[in-house]
Amino acid sequence: SEDQFTKGAQSLGINADSAIVIYDDKGIYSSARAWWMFKAMGHNNVAVLNGGLPKWIDSGFGTEFKSHYKSPKGNFVAHYNPELMKYFSDVKSASSKKSHIIIDARSEARFKSLEPEPRLGLRSGTIPNSLNLPFEDLLEEDYQLISKNLIANKFDCTVDDIKHWNDLQSNRLTTDQHLYIIITES
Repeated sequence: SEDQFTKGAQSLGINADSAIVIYDDKGIYSSARAWWMFKAMGHNNVAVLNGGLPKWIDSGFGTEFKSHYKSPKGNFVAHYNPELMKYFSDVKSASSKKSHIIIDARSEARFKSLEPEPRLGLRSGTIPNSLNLPFEDLLEEDYQLISKNLIANKFDCTVDDIKHWNDLQSNRLTTDQHLYIIITES
């Protein structure tokens, strides 16, 4: 909720005018989710450190021991933007109507149910009419994102290679009407 996000951000000392750089210890993984949440909650001055902590360390930059934030509370107030979130019912509708392109970012083996889900209790399978573009395909060996042009090309190729693309085109959707839903269950 807006209230939960506001309280959490303020407890970290985040202000309305804070510039936030998010990173994680795997390169780019959870940091992208945190980036999205800040955007969805109305804080636009946020970025992901390309390559994360591993790239930072490999580049020779210093680090310090983790410590808990013990400074003044921030003044950031979340303002939820519902246009940046899609819910189960939205995805189910988009799948059945083929009104949007749904892209699943899990590995190909998980997408095809060839290997089990890593979290206990998650069932295998895919959303009907979804496509697979593994998240790892968007990263260099050093966990940095590939170039914007290569990312765009991978999305274009993924969409162009599917059978139901003709169905979507017959519905006369324009490119700006397509919704790329990235599913990144860990």
